[in-house]
Amino acid sequence: MELVQKLISCSRELVAVLENQKLERDEKIKKTEETLIQREEIISELKQRGSFITSTPSEDSKIIEMEQRLEKGLNALFATIKSDLKEVKQRKRSRQPYTNPYSNLATYDGSYYDKRK
Repeated sequence: MELVQKLISCSRELVAVLENQKLERDEKIKKTEETLIQREEIISELKQRGSFITSTPSEDSKIIEMEQRLEKGLNALFATIKSDLKEVKQRKRSRQPYTNPYSNLATYDGSYYDKRK
């Protein structure tokens, strides 16, 4: 199979994973990482061979269209992960006063300051 065709099929697979709403988030992230690694290898091989020059205009338009869909899907996945991390951080902050309620108090009990020299 030609490398450009491999890139197109790998991109289709990645778009399918990103647009699949039935997958659990962890499974979606795992499959996305695996597919991105495969895709990166194909792209680096294409760059080494200079095979992008031999692609047809229809292949180029498919790749560009899929790149836009991939960018949109990856940004959406990143946004969900970012919001989940923000939520976990907020929960951690809200539980902290219960675990150590006196952490924010500054007490100076028992200290004596002598003003004489």
